[in-house]
Amino acid sequence: MKITKFLLENPSLRILDAASKIELKMNLDLSAHSLNISQSLMLVALFSEEGRDIRSKELSAVFGLTKGAISQGISHLESLGLIKRKADLKDRQGTSLQMTDKGRNVSLKLVAYFEKSQQKVERTLSSGKVSRFLSTIEAVTTPQGHA
Repeated sequence: MKITKFLLENPSLRILDAASKIELKMNLDLSAHSLNISQSLMLVALFSEEGRDIRSKELSAVFGLTKGAISQGISHLESLGLIKRKADLKDRQGTSLQMTDKGRNVSLKLVAYFEKSQQKVERTLSSGKVSRFLSTIEAVTTPQGHA
């Protein structure tokens, strides 16, 4: 089809296609833990902040997800026995999130998975090329007048 050349020559569409393929592969890999990318990153975030009371609104701010999406993710993590909610005695409406032992074990596997994924990119591209690529993506996606 005539569109094929356009799709292959348009850098934005090529990047979008690559991102979709990466997302698909990661979600497939993470399904071994019954998780998707967002849920995995939420769990790793809680793991990295263990010992500190984390609330869903913090996760929402960090990941740019709606409260509803975060709530669904938390409910899923809780249903798998990876985290538990703890009532905040100071704030009756608030609950904080805590890791379970199972959650810690899965988190360690997820951290290793994400590190391996990063290393694969770094073996393919030098750190300078990765840095320039990310800077280019940032420049292209930042609205004009906001840089």
